[in-house]
Amino acid sequence: MHRNFLFLFILIGLCYTQFIAAQAEDEVLFTFGKDQVNIGEFLHVYEKNNMLDSLIYQRASIDEYLELYSNFKLKVKEAESMGYDTLPSIIKELGTYRKQLAKTYLTDKQITEKLMKEAYDRMQYEVKVSHILFKTAGVGDDITVYQKAEKIKAEIEDGGDFTALAKLHSGDPSVTENNGDLGYISVFQTVYPFENAVYSTEPGSISDPIKTKFGYHLVKVDNKRKSRGKLKVAHILVKVPQDAKEDKLYREKIDTIKQQLEGGKTFETLARMYSDDRATAAKGGELPMFGSGRMVKEFEDASFALEQVGQVSEPVKTRFGFHIIKLLEKQSIGSYKEMTPEIKRRLARDARSSVSKDMFVDRLKKEYKFKEYEGVLDAFIAKVTDQILVPKYKKPDSINFDAKLYDLNSKTYIEQDLVDRLQKKTPGRRGQPKEVTIRNFFKNMISDELMEMEESSLDQKYPEFKRQMKEYRDGILLFELTDKMVWSKAVADSVGLQNFYEKNKGTYMWDDRVHAVVYECIDEETAHKARELLGSSEFTAEQVVQQINKGGKEAISFKEGKYEKGQNGVLDQVPWDTGLSFVIFNKDKTASFADVIAVLDPMPKELSEARGYIVSDYQKELESEWIQELRQKYPVVVDKAVQAKLYNRKKN
Repeated sequence: MHRNFLFLFILIGLCYTQFIAAQAEDEVLFTFGKDQVNIGEFLHVYEKNNMLDSLIYQRASIDEYLELYSNFKLKVKEAESMGYDTLPSIIKELGTYRKQLAKTYLTDKQITEKLMKEAYDRMQYEVKVSHILFKTAGVGDDITVYQKAEKIKAEIEDGGDFTALAKLHSGDPSVTENNGDLGYISVFQTVYPFENAVYSTEPGSISDPIKTKFGYHLVKVDNKRKSRGKLKVAHILVKVPQDAKEDKLYREKIDTIKQQLEGGKTFETLARMYSDDRATAAKGGELPMFGSGRMVKEFEDASFALEQVGQVSEPVKTRFGFHIIKLLEKQSIGSYKEMTPEIKRRLARDARSSVSKDMFVDRLKKEYKFKEYEGVLDAFIAKVTDQILVPKYKKPDSINFDAKLYDLNSKTYIEQDLVDRLQKKTPGRRGQPKEVTIRNFFKNMISDELMEMEESSLDQKYPEFKRQMKEYRDGILLFELTDKMVWSKAVADSVGLQNFYEKNKGTYMWDDRVHAVVYECIDEETAHKARELLGSSEFTAEQVVQQINKGGKEAISFKEGKYEKGQNGVLDQVPWDTGLSFVIFNKDKTASFADVIAVLDPMPKELSEARGYIVSDYQKELESEWIQELRQKYPVVVDKAVQAKLYNRKKN
């Protein structure tokens, strides 16, 4: 009795706690005009768009995001008041997105066997991949980021340098070390959408922007090779400190260890004695099994170069220090049958795991109280001819199609419904007997009806689906109205842009510059010859180049322009004095020199010279002014007491 009472007391306490938590999420955080936003809505978008646990729920972070989100709500409210949500183009785009989003809810699991075979086929290859990540930074940001990714892709396809653009634009923190190069990867090593892009992109090509939970990616496939399988190795590490000015002492230490190995001491003993990898030293240096893409490149390549179990490498240098590696086990990709248990385990932990569509349909049949009237379909097939499969079928007067086929969710479907759908979709024979065609079509008819019923109820059944649809809808409205009020306006408003420039031209300044002609020559002799001709003052740059390149040679070229420091390698090496510079000899045995026309003092850039920066800043000003107008139209009132509850809260 006492135990039962205690259990009941705990259960009541849990229910009360959940009730209080639900009430807390319903508390109104802020109002704007007549609308309101509760804590639950804010928490969802805040946690979704704030990935750094070290900053989340800090006062500054909450305050900053609260302003961002309230601005977002104001813009969406204004778009609704202007009827943007009723525009046919918006409705069409939402319908398309809904269909795409619904697919993820209309299967319990993806077809398991198909996914297993897909995974096995991908296991046979390793793909060398680079990427640029465009992170989605805030509410309604997807469309803008996607368009930015498309723009960068076009720039690359027009000849832009992928590495340079990755350094400039990628939100992947590792880009500072790897320039976007992820090395060789294989199946299950990345999130599924990224993996799909990797394996569906041909070597030498770049994917369309791919969305993952991290943002949008441009995936560049550099190479594809047969899988090297997996290895298990042990290693001895002599760590080289990052601040070490030289590695001579550490090299001598690893060489001494190698000599002891050759002298007969066991690898395991030396690993326990000397290895600086304390996590593995006690186990004789043994590391877990790994494949391509799991270790730093130098270590990985040296490991896979070992051919025989027990073979030991020469010392290998990585960013961690010096390693000696011993091969313990080598595995190739097994047969599909052998790999099935492992693939099943990995699928179960992977986001792509699902059951087949048929299993999902079977569940829906129970949920929507499906009942088929036995024998009616057989009778229907018997009484119709092949003409039922031909468009514009005309029913004979002697046949009625009013028999009940099946019930779904208290709605009865009769033979005429099947006839109407057959005529609407006209499946054709496709070489199959009439009976097979009709039965398959009947099965699909039931499946389609169930899917349509399920899709129509997704908003009620799945809060996350409803939330995603609303977020996408709001994002479209935000994009369309912001484009009108800010982005396109800043580009089209030439008078406003000019006024903004005049008011702020001191912000857009050139540093010291030089107006010069830079000459690139095939060799030192050509450079001196060209310089001599130019020094005579009888020839222009065009005439000198024409004379030296006479006969179709391409011995010299020139480029005239205005340059700041760091913009031209030749000008960075010569004095900025007017006249001809000395000749510079390049490593590839070519030669260069410059003709300095004038040295220019700092001055404001012309509007045409800094248009991109000026347009961007003008857009910021327009947006700031617009937000102030919206805040006057829909006053934002924050409940400070509720806001204070968010500070230092723990992430859900």
